[in-house]
Amino acid sequence: MQAPETLAQARGDLKQALAIMHERRPRYLEARNYYAGTAEEPMLSPTLRALIAKSGGKLRPPSFAHIPIDSLADRIELAGVSADGAVGERLADILDGLDFEAEADEWELQACLFGDYYVVVDPMAVDDRGAATEAAVVGRSPLTAVAVYSSRDPRVALFFAQVYSEGEGRTRQHYAILYYDDETLLLATGPGKGGSDGERVADYSEDLTDQSEPDSWRLSNEAGSPLMVHYRVGGRPYGTPQHIKAWAAQDAITKISSVDLAATELQGFPSRYALLDPMAESDDDIDADFGDDGPGTQAGDRDGLTSATTGSSNLKDLPGTTKLLAGVKSVTQLAAVDSGPMLAKLEWWVRSMATSTGVPFFEFDAAGVQPSGESRRRASARLINRAKKAQRALGAAHVRLVETLLAAFGIDAASASVRVAWLPAEVANDVEGMALVKAKTRAGVPLRDALVEAGYLPETVDGWLEIAPRSLDEVEAIAGALAELGKAATLGVVSGEELRALLPDVLTGAVGEGLPIAELEPLAPAAPSPAV
Repeated sequence: MQAPETLAQARGDLKQALAIMHERRPRYLEARNYYAGTAEEPMLSPTLRALIAKSGGKLRPPSFAHIPIDSLADRIELAGVSADGAVGERLADILDGLDFEAEADEWELQACLFGDYYVVVDPMAVDDRGAATEAAVVGRSPLTAVAVYSSRDPRVALFFAQVYSEGEGRTRQHYAILYYDDETLLLATGPGKGGSDGERVADYSEDLTDQSEPDSWRLSNEAGSPLMVHYRVGGRPYGTPQHIKAWAAQDAITKISSVDLAATELQGFPSRYALLDPMAESDDDIDADFGDDGPGTQAGDRDGLTSATTGSSNLKDLPGTTKLLAGVKSVTQLAAVDSGPMLAKLEWWVRSMATSTGVPFFEFDAAGVQPSGESRRRASARLINRAKKAQRALGAAHVRLVETLLAAFGIDAASASVRVAWLPAEVANDVEGMALVKAKTRAGVPLRDALVEAGYLPETVDGWLEIAPRSLDEVEAIAGALAELGKAATLGVVSGEELRALLPDVLTGAVGEGLPIAELEPLAPAAPSPAV
């Protein structure tokens, strides 16, 4: 989409972008809070909510909602970005200077967390042609950036917007950057204008980079596409937080944990109550605890002390002390709540979270029970499939970003075929996994295909096969055939000449091919058979 011609039209686009950002903001905040473990405890009772608020403190129960994100992001690891020919060499130099792979790890994590994330190509310096000579790639949270898509075709992004603020109070200013195919527009409010969140679009004006140039708020974009790229996972046109199905279970876990922490506090500091004898009269000075006016105290003997006063107390629980409570008939301790049933419910909710999010339970298991082999692979199947889907979505965004970056540098990448490679979401490197590879090769599957299906990179497998082109079964077959021929020669069953003549046929039967006779060393004549 081409940039609008007037400020009024630019304000209209900004208004549309802000509306989408404000609509989606609550979900993004929830996603961040659940991942960080700062989501508030749900309170069904208004009275309990008021009491907890009055106490002024906040519990921080254990959070499990980050595990679906972390376990997914751990299986998404960029192996590299490449392109053909001279463009590929230039691209490698550019990406090395940007520390691209390390930055990409953070973008991928944030995209899984929010469902949406944005990366900006920022030309730091340009030449006379307008091509970048230096650039940066900067990640932007969906709380401050958004893509606006066509209502007719939600696959097509019309433009992108970024909004941020600087300063405090009366000096606070709001800034907006609008990204189009041909230009990037800069807008800003005056100090103290724009509202608390920069939502008053009418307060935005041109943000001139050169006060002497009235059009310096319009920056030419030589890339031919917006200098912002949308990373999304789990949906179109906007993604979905990959731990959203864990939120309900985390609410229950937070509630159970909070109650259990309160019960634990009562176990350490139990509550007690004392029953007074209504008929007891005492001359002891127990004012510090109860006051000494009893129900039968005559009017002339009353001193007005019916509640505790300052001073020493007989109710302190100290080792080696005896408490004498005058007028107290009995003292009873209130039993604390048993934690057992609550912890059983806690485990159920953790299992519920694992089931609903498709993350294997061993990722959550506090007992440290870790399956291995085939059972582990079966349990991880849903997570691995999600990781592969995320790789496809994020890989497409990486390609768009790299093509935009190359175009900003004035490099035509149309015929360079930019490619993204990922490390395997799973590698079968245990005994059962390698046994499966061997079984596939015996069934006729080429060794290269079997190893790639096991999760090894094709480039790595090709390097191995250059060093050892024969399969494991072929090596075993050759070794077995040679061993049998050696036994025959040792026993004198065949002579050296006969062995040399038989060897090609034996190897052909072992691996389906023979060795040229000319390449074989002559064998010594067989030793005479020992007399029996």
